[in-house]
Amino acid sequence: MLHRTVYGRRLYALGSNLKAAELALVRPVAMWMTTFALSAVFAAIAGILLLGFTGSSSATVGTPYLFQTVSAVVIGGTALIGGRGGFPGTVAGAIVLVELRTLLIGLGLSEALVQSALGLLILALVAAYGRDQHIRNLI
Repeated sequence: MLHRTVYGRRLYALGSNLKAAELALVRPVAMWMTTFALSAVFAAIAGILLLGFTGSSSATVGTPYLFQTVSAVVIGGTALIGGRGGFPGTVAGAIVLVELRTLLIGLGLSEALVQSALGLLILALVAAYGRDQHIRNLI
């Protein structure tokens, strides 16, 4: 969807190079406001679904899912500083993450060791992605 819509192309342009996006007549403030508003709507929907799943409401009920979300995005190949990535890679990253967690828990590792192993995997992937020419130009 991001590659096929005007909004998506503008969002990618804004993420990879702010100055180039301005020269391409992308209004950064309007794009940021729209993106954050859409994010808030989807976060509210996710909160309602999580409320139905857990049966209680709390401001910190989604905190355990934050690390898993970032892990799935990084494993899926999305650059954290913008410009690269996509939905199929994130879905693949989520599938790999679930399989890896299941394997590690099946081997009898504690939750702390599972989180540590995933953290090491993220560090390795970020280091590998940092070698990409596109990322080196942005840093």
